[in-house]
Amino acid sequence: MTALPRNRVRAVAATAAAVLLGLAGAGQAAAAPGGATLHTGPELTGAAIDLDLADAGTCQALPEPARSGVNLSGQDVTLYFHADCRPGAPGGGGDLTYVLGGLHTGTFPYPALSYRVAPAN
Repeated sequence: MTALPRNRVRAVAATAAAVLLGLAGAGQAAAAPGGATLHTGPELTGAAIDLDLADAGTCQALPEPARSGVNLSGQDVTLYFHADCRPGAPGGGGDLTYVLGGLHTGTFPYPALSYRVAPAN
């Protein structure tokens, strides 16, 4: 096995450090610790919408449709594809909702229009 030149080892270490710092920065931008943020695009892209986690149990309308989100809180957030927290697919009925659990991220099957925070246990 041949040893790598020192300059090469330093370059690899510097690149790895930069990647890790970039990932840490992206995670911090997604949501503050203990908070939840939805995004207008898939996979946490687009405009960010911070959720009000203090008003548990109340239906909240979103200012614009959300396609993905990150939840760094200990509470679950139920997302609805209708403006009035009514379950069902857009333009139809049924019982379809999306639960963005605590400490999770997700991309939703349809744009979410409203949400309800589950009371903390």
